[in-house]
Amino acid sequence: MRSLIYIFSFLLILQWAYAKNFEKDTARIKRLMHTFDEQISKIRPFIVSDEKFISAEGGRAVGQSIKILNAETKKWSSEELEAVPGFRVTFRLLRDHFEKTNALYKNGEYEYARLMLNSVPNYCVTCHTQLPEKSKTYEFIDGSGKKARTLDDSEFLFITRRFDRALEGYDELIKNFPKGSLRAEHLPLVYRRKLAIFARVKRDPDLAIRSLRNDLQNKELPVDTKNNIEAWVSYFEAWKASKDDPEKMSDSKLLEYAEKNMLDSDGRKIAPADPRAVTYLRISGLLYERIAKRKDDTLAPNMLYYLGISEKNIGSLYWYSLGDIYFTECITKYPHRTITKKCYKAYESSVLARYKTEGAIPAETKDSLKSYRKYL
Repeated sequence: MRSLIYIFSFLLILQWAYAKNFEKDTARIKRLMHTFDEQISKIRPFIVSDEKFISAEGGRAVGQSIKILNAETKKWSSEELEAVPGFRVTFRLLRDHFEKTNALYKNGEYEYARLMLNSVPNYCVTCHTQLPEKSKTYEFIDGSGKKARTLDDSEFLFITRRFDRALEGYDELIKNFPKGSLRAEHLPLVYRRKLAIFARVKRDPDLAIRSLRNDLQNKELPVDTKNNIEAWVSYFEAWKASKDDPEKMSDSKLLEYAEKNMLDSDGRKIAPADPRAVTYLRISGLLYERIAKRKDDTLAPNMLYYLGISEKNIGSLYWYSLGDIYFTECITKYPHRTITKKCYKAYESSVLARYKTEGAIPAETKDSLKSYRKYL
């Protein structure tokens, strides 16, 4: 049921993005934020277990909240979304998903609705970790003020952007491993979250080095985990020592830096423990920030291309991969350019890679690819 927390808490970022670009409408933002907080509080008692979720009371509460939030997301106009290219991509997906999920609830297809909800969590995380953000200081929405004691607690704090508190929770789980509640199979998830906080949210190599070295004090960690930690520490040390600071680069220089550091010659995805994930997280976060904050979109399609490349490498490891979405956004919003052809080639390669032979490609997939060629 952790996915339900992700879905509703994802909506908290909507008020942030909107406030950044439409500062005059603060009253509306406050009302929207209040609605999200209220709905999260209502469903929280029913998402702690499967039994409570499928109960009659839980079903009514969750269904009503989805209905309300589905209505809220529809209030955002196309003009408002068009003003924020990066935000437009993820919000459009979320709005469509809520509409379908709400329809399933109304039709009583609860099992299918739960499947829909379970498909949402990772691309929610994608949006929440794209931009640097000061950690929220408020406590659990239910007012308990409790500390994170379980992985679910830390995940809830992470998704609601209380990153400092989430990091404390992850660190405590690692400190108490293996005697605590954290299982070995969850270690990769915990470290994916920590790396995202260090490289994307905080952009702080010193914090990363201190935290990761502290983790190494636990001699009970698996050998492969300790080896990965040491590799990550080395990468953050190289980041700290480097004279190149991509955050201060111009857009064109940042794109050159991305091309130099992000493309793999063999085209294969990097492994989950590959320390280069730090670089991908860092650069893709910077690219997304440029797209989200700048009105001049001259280089936006180039940034979408490299965001797509990044997502194809690490997206499936860290969250729902938006690689294909970035490529198609580049193709349809910025047609008839040199970069458009590169985006199409990357998208086509991604789609065709899902099938073993050309004969296995469905007709509708071929038609879809053909429809994009008119933009080249």
